Formats: sequence, C-alpha cells, structure tokens
Amino acid sequence: MSLLYEHYVLGALRKAYGPKILYQAKAATGYPDFLFKDTSQPMILDTKYKLRYDGAGKPCTDDIRQLAGYARDRCVLRKLGVVEKEAQDASIIPCVIIYPGVEGELSREGPIEGAKTPKEQAREADGLVGFHFMRVALPRISQASSDQGISREAICRESAP
Repeated sequence: MSLLYEHYVLGALRKAYGPKILYQAKAATGYPDFLFKDTSQPMILDTKYKLRYDGAGKPCTDDIRQLAGYARDRCVLRKLGVVEKEAQDASIIPCVIIYPGVEGELSREGPIEGAKTPKEQAREADGLVGFHFMRVALPRISQASSDQGISREAICRESAP
C-alpha cells in the first residue's frame, strides 16, 4: 500500500506542478521520494503511509532523520539548484512529509493545488525547523458518488492503463 500511495501522490504532484517534480532522484544518502525543484523555494517531499501524522500525532524520529539527511546531501542540493558550497552550507531546505487521510468524496480534481507550493498547503511541525506535514487524502467512493452515476467499474476502467 505504501508504494501505491506514493504513486497516487506522484500523479497528483505531477498534475499540479509538472516538471518541477523529480521522482526518486539518486543521491548519496538514498532516493528521496520527490524533489520540488523551484528556484524560489526548493523542497524535499516524502510520502509516509502512516495515519499517525493526522491531527496531533507525534512525528516519527526515523522519518525526521531520513528527511534531514536528504536535506544535507550535497547531491540532492545540487539537483534542487543549490550549487555553491557556501549556499549549501547555509541552506535550510524545507522538508514536507505527505501522509494519507480519508476525507471528502471521490473527485475528478487532483488533491493538490498547483497555485500553492506544497509548503503553503502543509502545517508546520511543532518544535522542528523547516519540517511540515501535508495530508493528501485518499479518494473514496461514497453513496453520493454512486447516486451521481459514478460506478466502481467506471472508475476502474478510467484508471486502467
């Protein structure tokens, strides 16, 4: 389910931001899920298929350490456009943990607004500098969707390759 959620978020990010999203870019410390390559505000985005981040859940220390490592990886920083060593040493790259939630009805619209950066759509993590949490809700089929003539079979056909 984690990989399925990651791919769902990848589709939503690409729909919202297009070529600004780099997926699984190779770095010295691993492969961050997503890099948001924006000249004014580069970011590291990582999906976590954990409901613990919904509401007042405490962040997982291992997740914070993972993203903090990516944010200090010179290879990642170069891919985000922070090239000069002095700029890399001085930079605090925002990190956004994307987690699932179930809310709303099935929508044909993407769950992420392209007019806002991921950081603008996220809530700040208490006690951590540069860390944010962003819910990307999982789609669900409700009775109202069925009443509108949207069937499970139609959704499956629409999403098939």
